[in-house]
Amino acid sequence: LKVGQQVDADIRIVSAEHAIKLPLGALIQRNGKMWVAISEEGRVHYIPVTTGLEDLTHAEITQGIRPGQEVIVPKGVVLNEGDRVNLVSSR
Repeated sequence: LKVGQQVDADIRIVSAEHAIKLPLGALIQRNGKMWVAISEEGRVHYIPVTTGLEDLTHAEITQGIRPGQEVIVPKGVVLNEGDRVNLVSSR
């Protein structure tokens, strides 16, 4: 590199191999706690979660949900406990 040139680099300093990772948009902060909306039998249910490592777009979930649970990303829509939801897979 010459003086005045710029380089961008991604440097991984920590990783968790079997972590549950959710988009930041799935996390809801209320009353000083972090929550995630999940679908249980077609209805919204909020559960408290603990987050770990974060990057610009995702957060590791260290406690609260388990693999296989259907997480709802509200995308600006206000969802209340017990609201009926129809899930569409993002895969």
